[in-house]
Amino acid sequence: QAGSPGPEACSFEDLKQGYLGDCWYVASLQALTLRQKELRFVIPEDNFTGFNPETYCGAFHFRFYNVAEEKWVDVVVDDRIPCTPDPQAPSKWKPYFLNIIVRWGQPVAEFWPVLIEKAYAKFVGTYEGIEGGWSSQALANFTGGFSEVVDLQADLKEYQLFALVGKTRYEII
Repeated sequence: QAGSPGPEACSFEDLKQGYLGDCWYVASLQALTLRQKELRFVIPEDNFTGFNPETYCGAFHFRFYNVAEEKWVDVVVDDRIPCTPDPQAPSKWKPYFLNIIVRWGQPVAEFWPVLIEKAYAKFVGTYEGIEGGWSSQALANFTGGFSEVVDLQADLKEYQLFALVGKTRYEII
């Protein structure tokens, strides 16, 4: 049985990197789960109606910000997920890329992580397109904001970090 892909079910604890080298993406998605307002925009609340056979259509809707075109892009994906045999239980299959977390004592596995990863791969063109990257890229795509990399090992006076934070009207994730 799968859980809801909607924002109310999203938690950073649901995410575990799979075989794809997208730790930067996973970390950004974990940060997004802590920002419910932004998360509800990326994963629209009316996105999921349950697994009732009479209403379930297998399509899921997500939004990402295209920085180059300066606009939000709607991405729709189906519920078909690339899977591989589970090495610990070869008769069972598990998602090949981002893993679904099953918690002890809970019968529900969260389905939203693999769906949003599939949508993000479609947004950038392919799963291979999210192999290796920068968290700042994913955060910009998730929030429509911008990022600045600050080397915390460098002399903080050089960046005037605290002055910058005090002047900004935006929040820091």
